[in-house]
Amino acid sequence: SKKKKKKKKKKKKKKKKKKKKKKKKNKKNSVGLLWTKKVKQESPAAERKREK
Repeated sequence: SKKKKKKKKKKKKKKKKKKKKKKKKNKKNSVGLLWTKKVKQESPAAERKREK
């Protein structure tokens, strides 16, 4: 039960922190950063799925 709880907490905390940082940077350049945000969101998510 301890191993299951640790995995769930790590996944939720990492995803929430990265989303908040990207939203703050998006306020400066809505069009340019929206495009880079879509590209950057796909690559780290794909890399994490391959590692696990």
